[in-house]
Amino acid sequence: MTAFDEKLARLVQRVAPDSNLLRSWPLQGGISARMTALEIGTPGGEITKWVLRQHGDLTLELNPQIAAEEFRLLQILQHAGVPVPAPRHLDPGALFGTPCLVLDYIEGESGPGATDRDTYLGQLASCLARIHAIGAGDALAFLPRRELDPGVQTRPSAPANPPVLLHGDLWPGNVLSRDGAVVGVIDWEDAATGDPLADLAITRLELLWTFDRDASDRFTELYLAMTTVDPAHQPHWDDRVARQVAPELAHWGLDPVTLRTMRDRLAEFAAWARERLASG
Repeated sequence: MTAFDEKLARLVQRVAPDSNLLRSWPLQGGISARMTALEIGTPGGEITKWVLRQHGDLTLELNPQIAAEEFRLLQILQHAGVPVPAPRHLDPGALFGTPCLVLDYIEGESGPGATDRDTYLGQLASCLARIHAIGAGDALAFLPRRELDPGVQTRPSAPANPPVLLHGDLWPGNVLSRDGAVVGVIDWEDAATGDPLADLAITRLELLWTFDRDASDRFTELYLAMTTVDPAHQPHWDDRVARQVAPELAHWGLDPVTLRTMRDRLAEFAAWARERLASG
């Protein structure tokens, strides 16, 4: 047994005394946190699964309280009925040297799977609308506020939308489905509050990368039909997201072909935003 496995076994005892760690394995997909799946045997003979979520050094440097804040946010989301991993335990750092979370494991797969694309886009739009139905009240005051860059000129006739909870990175990889239905929204470390168009811009770009422009536009139509969000400032948020992401792509560990494709589509996304800004 490795030193890491020994720590995992001690963690299981802290969270659920008399339970045993049966096995563990790394989960793929995240670049800012280490994810480890744990299979647990309970005293009653049942088997359950957890996820150990350990944020990376850069994330912790930017926000040393990220683990505690994510734990608190998941509690709020679970109470609101949003399908998220149930937060089971917050370790302040005694075992692994840095804070970490233990979450319930959600059985599902990321992406549309066998679901037809239009149905999947509708489910994704409904999921985002459900998240945005949670207003930016006092309970979420610990989250950062996302704003347009200072000096951005917006149309006086279209005020900003009321602030809401933002996921911050809603894309197919962060949405789990099972049997054709969304069962979990994961990776909340970029959560914030602000105009819902900030989230919409991120998902629009991600769907352009995952599918094509038709999928991005269709998702936008479906989302707007489900909400009262005013899209007047969408070009501003699209432009902001494009400028923010452009210098980050090279650090995502992408293979050369994927990187080139994503850069090309990002350039298209930015051009569409600038065209709408120029015409508006």
